[in-house]
Amino acid sequence: MELTFLVIAAMGVMLLALLPRSEIRWQRIGSRGGAAMLIGLGLFGAVHSALAQSV
Repeated sequence: MELTFLVIAAMGVMLLALLPRSEIRWQRIGSRGGAAMLIGLGLFGAVHSALAQSV
């Protein structure tokens, strides 16, 4: 299960690296915020899943 969350985090990192930097402020905030959210969700989910299995 942790692997699924790590794949989600990796997709966020890929989005940060591959998305072009927009000149429009709200587009830039939205795309980078979405990618950062995927990274956070993936890392949080992986840690939560690992801790839940160890109990």
